[in-house]
Amino acid sequence: MLALFKYGPLGALAVILVIAVVDGLAENVLFPSLMGRGLRLSPAFLFISVLYWNFVLGVAGVLLSVPLTIILKTVFESFEETKWIARLMGPPGDLE
Repeated sequence: MLALFKYGPLGALAVILVIAVVDGLAENVLFPSLMGRGLRLSPAFLFISVLYWNFVLGVAGVLLSVPLTIILKTVFESFEETKWIARLMGPPGDLE
């Protein structure tokens, strides 16, 4: 609203566009990468898990996707037969 008063309609549109681009980069590129390193999960797998849990549980699934995926990875790490799945869920250097 301040941009509209100070810069006019074109300036306000530019401010909204810049905010949308920065938010999109932060949420889709930076956040998954940082979250994946801290949680020892692949950023690509985190993105896929958000889509999957959104399909299964809706909006609540998006909010719960990271904790549910961590629980699933912990369960897979607990059994010898499924450890290979847990390694696939991890960061790229974890496959060795």
